[in-house]
Amino acid sequence: NKAIFTEDFFQNFRNDIFLVNTARGELLDLQLLKSLLISGRVKGMCLDVLENEKLATLTPSQKEGFEYLIQSEKVLFAPH
Repeated sequence: NKAIFTEDFFQNFRNDIFLVNTARGELLDLQLLKSLLISGRVKGMCLDVLENEKLATLTPSQKEGFEYLIQSEKVLFAPH
């Protein structure tokens, strides 16, 4: 069940979307989330789970994606 939502999955939507993930963080890669926001495919998102919730153990790629998301005004983080 890890990273099952891919760029191709999001390209199947007719319109841009808002994304809410309250299920499992591993379903969405942090770099993918960053890419979707930059492209405008996702207009905004609300996340209460992350790919890796132990922030001290983020890989460099995860850290880059996370840093972008926490600085974006289009992302709302909710406590899990």
